[in-house]
Amino acid sequence: RNSVFVFGIDKVNQQFSCLRIPRAVQSEPSPLELDEGEQCYPLDQMPDHRRQLPPVEEVALKASGLVGFIRFTSGFYLILIKKHKKVGRIGHHN
Repeated sequence: RNSVFVFGIDKVNQQFSCLRIPRAVQSEPSPLELDEGEQCYPLDQMPDHRRQLPPVEEVALKASGLVGFIRFTSGFYLILIKKHKKVGRIGHHN
């Protein structure tokens, strides 16, 4: 397990992107380096894209957003938004 893969899906535009987060196995904390994630692909190509990845232990988690990363003594932790609800309205936007 050299990397963690995070797939972001845009249901409106029918696109996805894949963010690869390398796992650093070092005694001293190093800066976080992210790879890929900038290229968008059509949503129907997602199964093909996942087959091209190295075999990984799959842990599926649905999240509404990615907040960021926080570093503790043993490395970085990924902060996700797991639940969301509408709490207000600005103008005519929902």
